[in-house]
Amino acid sequence: MVVFFFFFVYYYKRAIITTMTIRSLKRKVYNAFANLSIRGKIVFVFVPILLSFVLIVTLIWALMTDSLQNQIIANHQLMLEIIRQEIQRETSSLILASERLMSAQAAQRYLLSDMNFDNYESLLKRIRLLFNREASSMLPSAVGVWLLKEPDDYVAAGDSRFSAPERREILEVFHERYIDTLGGRFISSPNTNFRRTGIFHYVASVHGTQPFPHPPCLLVVNLNNRFLLNIFRLYSAEPGAIRSSVYRVYDFENNLIAAYCRDKKPSESPVDIGTVGFADMDQTVQGWQVRNINGRKFLHIYQTVHNLDWKLSVHIPLDDVMAGSRIYQMVLIIAILLAFLLFLLLLRLTTRVIVSRISEMAGTMSRISSGEIERRFPVVYGDEISRLGNDFNIMLDRLQYLTINVAKLNLRQREAELAALQSQINPHFLYNTLETIRMSAIEAEADSIAEQIKTLADIFRYTVVPGGLKDLVPIRAELEHVRDYIRIQRYRFGDRHAMEIDVAPEIYELYTLRLILQPLVENAYQHGIRQMRSGGHITLHGRIDGEEVIFTISDNGRGMSEARLAELRADLSRSPLTRPSLPSIGLVNVNDRLRLAFGDKYHLKLDSHEAVGTTVSLNIPVLTTNEYFAKGRAEDDEAVE
Repeated sequence: MVVFFFFFVYYYKRAIITTMTIRSLKRKVYNAFANLSIRGKIVFVFVPILLSFVLIVTLIWALMTDSLQNQIIANHQLMLEIIRQEIQRETSSLILASERLMSAQAAQRYLLSDMNFDNYESLLKRIRLLFNREASSMLPSAVGVWLLKEPDDYVAAGDSRFSAPERREILEVFHERYIDTLGGRFISSPNTNFRRTGIFHYVASVHGTQPFPHPPCLLVVNLNNRFLLNIFRLYSAEPGAIRSSVYRVYDFENNLIAAYCRDKKPSESPVDIGTVGFADMDQTVQGWQVRNINGRKFLHIYQTVHNLDWKLSVHIPLDDVMAGSRIYQMVLIIAILLAFLLFLLLLRLTTRVIVSRISEMAGTMSRISSGEIERRFPVVYGDEISRLGNDFNIMLDRLQYLTINVAKLNLRQREAELAALQSQINPHFLYNTLETIRMSAIEAEADSIAEQIKTLADIFRYTVVPGGLKDLVPIRAELEHVRDYIRIQRYRFGDRHAMEIDVAPEIYELYTLRLILQPLVENAYQHGIRQMRSGGHITLHGRIDGEEVIFTISDNGRGMSEARLAELRADLSRSPLTRPSLPSIGLVNVNDRLRLAFGDKYHLKLDSHEAVGTTVSLNIPVLTTNEYFAKGRAEDDEAVE
C-alpha cells in the first residue's frame, strides 16, 4: 500500500506539472500574439488562409481530373452499350433472314438432292437460279451467299466479286473448321484481302433431322462491315465523345472485324487499329484500364456482345481527354498567383487603413475635447472603426439637436399660422374680385359674360375650401359641380360635344368625397374628345349596387393603346402610401383618395380601346351621413394631445 501511495503521488504531481506547463505555454502563445503589431497579426491570420487556398485548389484539380475521367468512362460505357444493342439488332435480323433462307424452297431442294442422281447437274443449275433469287430477296445487304455440302459441291448467290481460287480457299477453311459445329457465328475473314476490304462472314452449320435427313451442310453469308462503321460513325458524333477515339469490334478469336476513328483514316489512326487486340486480362464481360500503346497512354474501355462472342472496345488518348481541362489548369495556376499578389496587397492595404483610421479618430476626439464641437469624424467606409465614429457623430448631433429643436418648432408653428391666414384671405379676395367683375358685366348688359363669371365663382367656391378634399359632400353637390364644369366647356366649344348625366335619383342625397367626378369628366374632355371637331360624347352614369354606389364615365374619343393602358393600370395599382406626393387632380389622385378614404376595395377601373373610347368606373360605399370620418379624426386629435 505504501508503494502504491508513493506511485500515485508521483504521477499526480507529474500530471499537475504537465497541466501547468500546457497552460503556461498557451498563455505565452496568446501573449506573443497579442504583443504582435497589427501587421503581424494580419500576416499570422492570412498566411494559413493562403496555404489553405492553395491546398484546396490542388485538391479541386485532382478531384476534377478524376471526375472528368470517370465521366468519360461512364459516357463511353453507355455509348458502347447502345452500340452493342444496335449491333445485336442488326445481326439478329441477319440471322433471322439466314434462317428464312434455309427454310426456303431452293435450300431445301439442295439439301435433299443426291449427287448420284442422273440429272444432278441440271437439277443443281435450276436450284442455283432459284437460290440466287431467294438469297437476293432475303439478304439484300450480303455480298455473297454460299450453301455447301463439300468445297466443290455448293450453290452460290451474288458472289461475283470473289475469284474462283479465293472462293475455293474460304470454302475449304470453313468446311474444315465448322461443318461439325452447331449453330452459327460471325467471324473475321481468313483471307487477308477480304479483311482489308471489310469483308466478314456469318457461318452456320445445318444438320438434317427426321423425317428428312440430309448430310451436314454449311451456310456462309459474306457481309460488309459498312453497317458497323455506320453505327460507330453515328454514336461517335454524340456530345461527350472524344474525336480521336478509336472504336473496334473483334470476333471470338480476337480477330478484328471493323475499326473506326472519327478524325482520321484507319491508316492515320493514333492506334494501330489492325493489330491492337485484347490482352488476357480483358476477358471479363466489361471494364476499363489504362494501356500504354506505341508510347502513348490510352484509356481502354471494352464490353462483350454476348450472343455473338464479340468484343467492343474504344481506345481514348488520355492527353486528348485532358486537353479540355488544360485551360482550367492554367486558370487555377493564374488564380494561385493572383491570390498571392492579392494577399500581399490586402496585407499592405489593411494594415495601412486600420492604423491610419485609428490615428485619425484619436485626433478627432482630441480636438473635440479641446472645444471644437463642430468637428466630426469622417465616415467613409463601413468597417467597425467607421461605425464607432458614426455612433460618436450621432451622439454629438443629438446634443446639438436638443439645443435647436425648440427654435425650429417655433418657426414651423409661425409658418403654419401664416399659411392658414393666407388660405383664408386668398379665396375671399378672389370671390370679391369675381363678384365685382360679374356686376360690371351685368351693368354693361353682358349677360353671357356674367353667367360665365358666376359659374367660375361657383366652381372656385366648391373647390377652394379649407380641408375640402377630405370632407364628404352630397352627391347632388358633386353633380352640380360637374354641370358647372360642363357649362364652362360649352361656353368655350359650343355644341361641338355633348354631355349626358344619367344618375339614379335615390343616390342624390347620399354622400361622397369632394372632387371625384369632375376630374374624371375633365380627363374625358382633355384626353378623349377635345381633338374631335364634332360628335364628341361623354356619359356619366350613377347607380346603387348592393352596398356600393357605382359611377361610370364613358367617352367616344380616341382611346389609348394597350401599352399605355397597361402602364396606367399599373400606376393605379400602386399603394398611395408609397407614391411620391404629386400636384395632380387626375385619375391617379382620385384613385389614391378613394383608397386612402375607404380602403383598397374602392378604386378606379379603367378600360380603353384605340379609336373607340375610354370608360372609367369607380365605386364608393353607400353613405347616408357626412360623419364617416368624424370618429377617426377625433381619435387622431386625442393622439396628438
